[in-house]
Amino acid sequence: MYLLIKGGFFMIPILVCSIISLGLIIERFIAYRKARTKFPDFLKEIEPVVKDGVISEAIAICKRTRGIIPKIYRIGLENETKEMKEIMRIVEDEKRTNIVPGLEKYLPTIYSIYVGAPLLGLLGTVTGMVRCFQSIQMKSVTNQTLSPGDLAGGIWEALITTVAGLVVAIPVMFLYEYFQARVDKFCIEIDRATSVLYGMLFMRKEYVLRAGQKDGMDT
Repeated sequence: MYLLIKGGFFMIPILVCSIISLGLIIERFIAYRKARTKFPDFLKEIEPVVKDGVISEAIAICKRTRGIIPKIYRIGLENETKEMKEIMRIVEDEKRTNIVPGLEKYLPTIYSIYVGAPLLGLLGTVTGMVRCFQSIQMKSVTNQTLSPGDLAGGIWEALITTVAGLVVAIPVMFLYEYFQARVDKFCIEIDRATSVLYGMLFMRKEYVLRAGQKDGMDT
């Protein structure tokens, strides 16, 4: 509290930035944890059901499985009666408009805090230095004795905001880069899982088409 008071006005927005960044970072950790899916286990469960043509059961598996990949699979399976081009368009639209933006949510705000907190600290230091030298000038004008302690005290109080800004920005910077890497990894996993989904649906359609042709020949 002492440093907060000594740092002056700009310590308030820096403190606000630290609180906001902490909340957003916790939210992102929780969101990414919920977005994860053990894809091999999920695929092992859903693939034979799709091959058997029990689409309703496959959709039910998607609904009860945690993560973003089951959501994408559910979108594809709910539209499995449509043409493959239409299914792919619907799934890709879902990825582009909902899934990926959901993964990137709040990252621009975290980035802004990581860039802005040091600038707020620097601005606080500059204004503090201005006040310090104004005080020195006033003492000179009034012929008051100026001690090295007066000068040092004013400067260290001015530098508090720079230190505070860096303390906030440095961990936020590393966590922002970590979150970006997580998003990139999710996108790669989504693309791979989507390709598997398209393959399953294509094979299912081929099977249904061949079965229909065979029934037509038998009749």
